[in-house]
Amino acid sequence: MNLRTVSAALILAFVAGCAGSDWSRNLYEGIRQRQQTLPDPAAAQPASPQPDYDRYRRERDALKDGQK
Repeated sequence: MNLRTVSAALILAFVAGCAGSDWSRNLYEGIRQRQQTLPDPAAAQPASPQPDYDRYRRERDALKDGQK
């Protein structure tokens, strides 16, 4: 990835993170949407779509609970 792509991704993530009260949801969804609209051209296969935030949060919480 070049500097322009990285910069655009960071700006998009920042803007998505600033909108609304649930910044983590907005940040996750902003990155997820960016990955869906601009796939990595260097990748041999397109990445599998990321789950929505609610599913991601449930999976993350289940993993946290399993480690304790």
